[in-house]
Amino acid sequence: MILIPLITYGQGGFGVDSNKTIDNGKIRFGNGSQVSIDGNGMGRQPFIKKPGGGHIKLTYSTLPLNYAYGVGGTGTGVHYPWNTNGTVTADLTMSSQQFNTTGFTYYPTGQTSKGYGTITVSGTITVGSKNLQVNNTYSLGQNDSYVKVTTSVKNINSSAVTNLRYWVGTKDDAIGTKSGNNLTGDRPRKTRGNIVGGDFQALTDPNSSSSALLIQHVGNSIASHGDGVGYGVLFFTNSSRGNTLSAQRSSNFSVVTNTNPKGNQIVRPTVGSSDSGDGAYGMFVRMNDLAVGASDSFTWFYAVAPITELNDVASQIANASINIDNITKTYGDNAFTISATSSSTGAITYSAVNSSVATITSNTVTITGAGTTSVTVSQAADSNYIAATTTITLTVNPLTLTVTPTASQSKNYGDPDSLISFSFTPTITTNSSVVTFTGTLSRTTGENAGSYSITIGTITSTNYNFSLASENFSINKINP
Repeated sequence: MILIPLITYGQGGFGVDSNKTIDNGKIRFGNGSQVSIDGNGMGRQPFIKKPGGGHIKLTYSTLPLNYAYGVGGTGTGVHYPWNTNGTVTADLTMSSQQFNTTGFTYYPTGQTSKGYGTITVSGTITVGSKNLQVNNTYSLGQNDSYVKVTTSVKNINSSAVTNLRYWVGTKDDAIGTKSGNNLTGDRPRKTRGNIVGGDFQALTDPNSSSSALLIQHVGNSIASHGDGVGYGVLFFTNSSRGNTLSAQRSSNFSVVTNTNPKGNQIVRPTVGSSDSGDGAYGMFVRMNDLAVGASDSFTWFYAVAPITELNDVASQIANASINIDNITKTYGDNAFTISATSSSTGAITYSAVNSSVATITSNTVTITGAGTTSVTVSQAADSNYIAATTTITLTVNPLTLTVTPTASQSKNYGDPDSLISFSFTPTITTNSSVVTFTGTLSRTTGENAGSYSITIGTITSTNYNFSLASENFSINKINP
C-alpha cells in the first residue's frame, strides 16, 4: 500500500540546499532522472512502483500535479465558500525558489540526489496584484506508503489579502498507460466521500462536503486495460475546510477551479452515462483572509495502493490526521488548554521541548518566557488505529511595554547626569505577574546647553518589547 505526503526541507537550510528526487523505492515524483519539484513548486508526475518492476504513472502523459490560487472579489454568496471571484490563476511560476532538505536522506546507499524524507520548497507567486510567499513541504518516509503535503501561504503585501482560495489536483487523471474505453487507465472512476472509522465511505448527498476522493482503475485485464489494473488513489485532507470534486478532463486546470464542489456528482463516470470518463479532479479550500504578515496553511494526503488495500490506507491516513494548529500567544497570557482532535479514541498527551518557553501539565500550557518551542502531540493506539505523533509550533511573542520618561527633566550646564526617571505600562501582565526588567534610559550625546532626545538606553528583556514615548532632556544655561 502507498500514501504520498508533500513537504519541503533540506540538508543545510534555505539558500544552501538544492532540489532532489523524491523516491523511496515505492513512490516517485518525476521520471526518475528528474528532480521532483517543478518550477511551480509542485511535485512532478507521481508514480508507484510495480511489484514486478517498472512504474505506474498516476496522471496522464507526463503531467505534474496542478494548483491554483484565488484572491480578492466577493467571498460570500449562494455558493460560499467556493467562488471564482476576483483573480484566479493556476500553475504560477514560483520565483526566488529555495530548498531546505535538512530532513532528507539519500537512498539507496551511494545516491547523492535521490532519496526519502522531507523537502521544502519556498518562493513567491503573484496572483493579480498580490504577492504571496508559498512554502510547499513534501514528506515521504523510507517505508511509508503515503505522502503528506503541507502548503503554507504568507501575505507579503502592504495590504490585506481577502477571499484567499486554494485548489490542488490534476487537470487530466490516469492510473497507468492504456487509453480507450471506460475500463482503461485513462478513465479511472472518481468517488467523493469521507473517511469514517478508518474506512472510505461514499457520499449519499452530493451537496455534502467530501474530504476524500477515491480514484480507482475499474478494468480487469492488464492486457486489455493497462498496467494500472487493480490500483487506486486516495486523495484526502484532514481539514474540515477541504472539499473534493471531479470534472471532465481539460488542457487547463480551470476545469477544476470552475467546478463547485457542492452538488458535484458523487461518482464519475457513472455506468451508462454520456460522460466520457476522461476526467480531472481536485480539492478546494477557502483559506483564511490574511492581514499583512499573516499566514495560513493547508495539509493534504495522496495515497496509492492496490484497491483491496485502500481501506487499510484510509486507516493509515486517519491515523496520521491528528488535527491541531500552530499556536501563537503573548508573554504574560493566562495558562490555557491545548486540544487536538482525531478519528482515534486513543489518549492524547502533549509535551513541550523548550521549558523556558512553556511547560505542559496534562493539557494545560503555562507560558514561562517569550520564544518558540515545538510541542509533541502523541496519541495512543486504540482498537482501530495505531499510535500516532505530530508536532506543532508554539510561538510566544514578547509583551509590548510603553515606557514614558518623566517630563521636563534637566540639569545645569557642567553638572553630572542623574538617572532619567520614567514610568511604564502595563505594570501587571494578564496573568497578574509583576512586570520587571533591567536597564536605564539614556539620551543623545552632548554637554552643551540645549535639548537632547531621551533614548531607550540599556533597558532590555527577552520577554518584552519596549515602545518609548517621545520626551527630551534639557541642559540649562548657567551664569558665567
